[in-house]
Amino acid sequence: MDGPKPARRAAYAAAFLSLGIVLARIAPAWGVGTVVPAALLGLAAALALAASIFRHAPARACLPLAVVALGAGLCLHRTAHVPDHHIARCADPGGTLLRVSGLIEQSPRTQFVRAGRLGRFLPSEPLTRFVLRVDEVQAGGPPRPASGRLWVRLNGISDLPAGQRVRMTGVVRSLRPPSNPGDTFTPARALARGFGGTIDVDSPDAIEPLPIDSPLTRLRAHLHRISARLHAGASAWLQSPADAPVDPGADEPRALLAALLLGEDDMAASELRDAFTRLGLSHILSISGLNLALLAGAVLFALRLAGDRPRAEALLASLAVLVYLLIVPARAPVLRAGFMTWALLAAEATGRRYDRLTILSWAACIILIWNPTELFSPGFQLSVGVVAALLTLAHPLRRRLFGLAPDPDQVRPPLRLLHTLQDAVAAAIVAWAVSAPLVAYHVGVVSPLGALATVALMPIVGLIMAAGYLVLLVALVVPPAGRLAAPALESLAWILARCVRTLDGFPGSVIHLPSLSLAWTIAATALIIWWLWPQSIEGPTPRTRRARWTATALVVLWLAARLLFTGPPQSQALRLDTLDVADGTCHLLRLRDPATGRTAAALIDCGSLRLTVGERTIPRAVRALGAWRVPTVVLSHPNIDHYAGLLDFIAPLGVRRVILTEAFDLAARAAPTGPVAYLLEQLEARGVEVVRIAAGATIDLAPNLRAEVLWPPRGLRVRRDNDASLVLRFTAAGRTLMTTGDIQDEAIASILADRPDLRADILEAPHHGSPTPATERFVLAVDPRVVVQSTGPRRLDDPRLARARADREWLATPRHGAITVIVERDGSITARGFRTGP
Repeated sequence: MDGPKPARRAAYAAAFLSLGIVLARIAPAWGVGTVVPAALLGLAAALALAASIFRHAPARACLPLAVVALGAGLCLHRTAHVPDHHIARCADPGGTLLRVSGLIEQSPRTQFVRAGRLGRFLPSEPLTRFVLRVDEVQAGGPPRPASGRLWVRLNGISDLPAGQRVRMTGVVRSLRPPSNPGDTFTPARALARGFGGTIDVDSPDAIEPLPIDSPLTRLRAHLHRISARLHAGASAWLQSPADAPVDPGADEPRALLAALLLGEDDMAASELRDAFTRLGLSHILSISGLNLALLAGAVLFALRLAGDRPRAEALLASLAVLVYLLIVPARAPVLRAGFMTWALLAAEATGRRYDRLTILSWAACIILIWNPTELFSPGFQLSVGVVAALLTLAHPLRRRLFGLAPDPDQVRPPLRLLHTLQDAVAAAIVAWAVSAPLVAYHVGVVSPLGALATVALMPIVGLIMAAGYLVLLVALVVPPAGRLAAPALESLAWILARCVRTLDGFPGSVIHLPSLSLAWTIAATALIIWWLWPQSIEGPTPRTRRARWTATALVVLWLAARLLFTGPPQSQALRLDTLDVADGTCHLLRLRDPATGRTAAALIDCGSLRLTVGERTIPRAVRALGAWRVPTVVLSHPNIDHYAGLLDFIAPLGVRRVILTEAFDLAARAAPTGPVAYLLEQLEARGVEVVRIAAGATIDLAPNLRAEVLWPPRGLRVRRDNDASLVLRFTAAGRTLMTTGDIQDEAIASILADRPDLRADILEAPHHGSPTPATERFVLAVDPRVVVQSTGPRRLDDPRLARARADREWLATPRHGAITVIVERDGSITARGFRTGP
């Protein structure tokens, strides 16, 4: 299988299959998804394939149509078709109490500390997570067969093993559609993997073991048990002794090894993981084709020490990859990388000539047939795209930079090492350049040091992985061998961590970008490939050089325009975007300066009881809304659901100033080791300006843009911390917006007594819309046209606020998702929800 034609055919097949998947994803927007079901598309694909048998040109054109229709049909079938017996049919967004039976597919993992930088400050009961493959469901009546998977969240500790069939009672919830701009998780992608929802189980007592009757279920149970035992045996040498003292500094290298070798995400390495991400090296910490290539290479190297047996080597390397896939968590990226590695090893084992790009293209086709939604995964795009670029562009670039590499058998070891380094430099440049636009599109960062960091760190990364994988395989047979090798590998991991932190400290190691269009991403990627494309010996013609430089200038100007002209349209005087952060608050406020036309952006609160909200939810949403730089953050009061995300997005959003009240200082003095004190210490350490304000002051967002502070007065002492919340009033185009934090009875009574004529056109519901007489009195007194309620589902549509909700537009995040309220320059107000539209 050699030559360009097979490679082109495979690439065309992958391209047409991808086109069909894309058409299926946009079909619901055209109303096609309900008119043309997946079965009809499958029939169309079969007819087009049959017509392509004829040799006439019009008939041959049917083959691409068949592949497009096949891709569309598969995507619709996997993402839009829900079988009658699927657990998704029983799930409800608000939750339904069900009794379900099924097979535990992975060893339950218990988390004792809440995730997030502030998780250790909150008391937390142990939470156990695993995946349940459902085979039976009961809702009031007799049990009935069911299918699909559920993510299980158990309050408590479970010692149930993988492969155990169980029955549990809990609240089953369907998967929520995206509720914020920038959300990447969709129920369709989860459904394509068989997941129909989540189930919350109160205690281990609600779970009972069951016998296994079905032969197929018994086979699956054996496979899951084998996988769990292999994982436990391979990772035992990475675990700290039970009686060892807790030492975060010593645990970090071990956690890094677990991430590199097993794909585990230990929270002890979270800050180090951020450094890897900023340098563009996050792919190293996730199991990918690189990991499996190094595993296969290490096994092949060890086998070749005993002689040259190509077919046996490929077979044993494939077996090693299979064992490894049983050890690591069976996630989609891992399975994708494993399949690609198997395909290349299988081609190698046949002893025939083959084209690696052809193998890669057919592997991509099979992966898309298995799960069409993988096409929209950044991991799939990066792995396939970068590997294809390395296969086609790395060798020509190496020749252009360093000349042709000599035969390794004809040079001495020092020169062989030099040529290997030259190959690595060329490969690193290609991988970094081709992936940079796609990473910028998905993540919003560009790492100028990415290529340098890859070249500098890959030798030690490769050494750790190659040696570590051999140790993993040996430890399965001889467990003490892992313990003996652990100190040496931990030392290498410590050196790698120090190198990453050092490079991350360099100025300009990462550049944050606004949301970029798909069109720009495609144009920038095509331009980079054009620059790297193999050239003739004479080099490009003057005409080609001029065209290439002209295209480069246009792409750069396109990016510059995006950097300079971000934000809402010129017609908008004020825009409020309230993000859906469940039990918490986060408002993105943008005001336009009428004198200069510039837009000032600020975040009013940025917290949630989901303490990881600042890692992805807030930065992604803010970036998707076009506000990629938010220099000012205002915190209403020192409750963690109003500031939990701040420390995570200071760098990505360019935060330079935090405005708060003296209540934060009081809370820090009352608990010197608590979360508020830690927050203030971290802000000072990061060079963020902290400004204290009180009633009567103003907040200057820009020279002509100010906010009036209505509450609290300086020196206030209250019975409840909520009553010390900031109350701010913003004015634009003759309209007023008021944010209220969590004010309750005492603050509301004082504010209304001091300002009986207080009015607002747009109001944040006090205390997340808490259904109290004080909240109702405040809303009726202020009499807004639009009320924004940021809360969890518990406070949605409470009847005690029915009179306050009457005759006004009341938008709540549990129903509408993120909420947008716009004040136009003519004073008109429009409000809409992310899920419901205008």
